[in-house]
Amino acid sequence: FSKSTHHKVVVWKPMPISDASKEGAVKVLADCKYTNSEIWFLRFSLGNNISTSERPFMAVGNKVGHIFIWDLANIVDGGAPVKLAHSKCKTTVRQTAISADSRTILAVTQDGSLWRWDAK
Repeated sequence: FSKSTHHKVVVWKPMPISDASKEGAVKVLADCKYTNSEIWFLRFSLGNNISTSERPFMAVGNKVGHIFIWDLANIVDGGAPVKLAHSKCKTTVRQTAISADSRTILAVTQDGSLWRWDAK
């Protein structure tokens, strides 16, 4: 996984050592695209699927206070993210964290606020 300044997180797999001499020694599996993310130092987090606790997912924020969540089992097929937002959260989400039971997502913003979303 690599977070870029081009509005996406890239999911990739390294190629075998025997192929490492070839140009681009990685295979890109998916581009997880989202808006308002053309800045450095936005950290994503990985966890299990909130609803089933069996499938992995990824959460990342952007510079306008939104959080995007992808089901990693479906991103290769172009699965769209789910967006979490709150009308009062309007600043850059610098980092997300996912609880051990994958039922809570925390977001820390540029202004020092901590936001919490709980699965129902």
